[in-house]
Amino acid sequence: HDSTSPRTGFKTSFGLLLARIPIGVLFLLAGWMKVHDIGVKAFVDMSYKSAPAKIPVSLIRGYLTALPFVEMTIGVCLILGLLTDFIGLIASLVLISIIIAAQGVFDKAAAPSHMPDRTIIYLGLTLCLMLLGPGKISLDGLFRGKRKSHGS
Repeated sequence: HDSTSPRTGFKTSFGLLLARIPIGVLFLLAGWMKVHDIGVKAFVDMSYKSAPAKIPVSLIRGYLTALPFVEMTIGVCLILGLLTDFIGLIASLVLISIIIAAQGVFDKAAAPSHMPDRTIIYLGLTLCLMLLGPGKISLDGLFRGKRKSHGS
């Protein structure tokens, strides 16, 4: 892309930075809280019951055990703009799993007030980051710039 491309211009890169930081902080704090405030075992013990009954408990417990560390990794990578396309995909999959399991998408008794509206907004943001990338104000942007200058 040239410097006039809307995807690589300063305003777009700054906008992507402003999108990455809050969602990255959100993921980082969510994982940190599960590890340090609640404790991973306590988090797993209180959360596994809300997953769909069709999924084996061992799979649910394994996923929930890994989740805080995945969330913290997603958070750090989004804040730094590292592997953003891939991390955006992983973050989106995590959010989809939360919508399905923790927020009662399959619960026929769930009231409309339990709709995962905030999580859907976060999902939209992570999908945008997956598709648009991090912008130039990122480690990805720094590494891509070095590759282009060495490859030319």
